[in-house]
Amino acid sequence: MGNGGWILLAVLMVMELTVMWLLFWSMCRSESQPGATPNRYFGIRNRVTLASDEAWAAGHRAAQPVVTWTGLVTLPLAMVILAFSVIDARAAVLAEAGLSLAMTIWLGIAVSSAAKRAAKSVLAKPEPEDGATD
Repeated sequence: MGNGGWILLAVLMVMELTVMWLLFWSMCRSESQPGATPNRYFGIRNRVTLASDEAWAAGHRAAQPVVTWTGLVTLPLAMVILAFSVIDARAAVLAEAGLSLAMTIWLGIAVSSAAKRAAKSVLAKPEPEDGATD
């Protein structure tokens, strides 16, 4: 593959990173809205966030800043790597692949941890009794 092919591959990898980040971001945003409930297909699905609708929303709200900051750090870094693709396109493609893998692993761990902590704090709050007066 010529240098132009490697540069095109680097551009496609930046686009892939951007789409992946947007999917994570939109998931956290949509699933933290009022009325969002646990579902089978979309969202941060673990035992704690699936325990209640409140835990589901709290978990996704807590994950939003993690996803936002990940994108704010990762996407400019991907652009810098892309700029270096004119010097060594193969190295840029490898760097983009490593960045993509690192972002995926980081989001999987950090988002899940943030969501679990928030969901546990919601589940730990005692529910008020009906008719109770203070």
